[in-house]
Amino acid sequence: MKPILTLLLALTLVGCAPAMTSPEEETPEVSSLPVETAQQLQSAFQEVLVDAGITVQQKQAFKYSGSAATGFTALINLYYKKHPGFCPVVEGFFISSSRPNTYMTLTAKGKQVSAFVYDQSEKPAVTYAYLEGVSSQVLETRPCDNDQVK
Repeated sequence: MKPILTLLLALTLVGCAPAMTSPEEETPEVSSLPVETAQQLQSAFQEVLVDAGITVQQKQAFKYSGSAATGFTALINLYYKKHPGFCPVVEGFFISSSRPNTYMTLTAKGKQVSAFVYDQSEKPAVTYAYLEGVSSQVLETRPCDNDQVK
């Protein structure tokens, strides 16, 4: 009887253990791209940025070449992890009219602004840029739980 109880206890402990996540799921593997790529992505939304009074001060471009179905979600999570305190701007999601499959989400923290601009024309691969700068005014943001570094 004792070996059966030991086996049941071991199975229960294994069944209740948290699932392991691979590092690829937590942090997607990305490669840096030239700043010209970020500039090209920015140009797809330059009019929107100017109209909102946003001045871009820094930009970086990257490429996710993975094939995981959760890759894009991991990129979004990575963006917010690298931009603690930033929340989505109300009506801050844009679709490019000049560049197919290219989108921008604006986030802000006070007058600081960051944009996640991404091109999904090579799904599941994603070319994306972080555009960072300032706004001439405080932009209204939606409540979010990105106030703490996770």
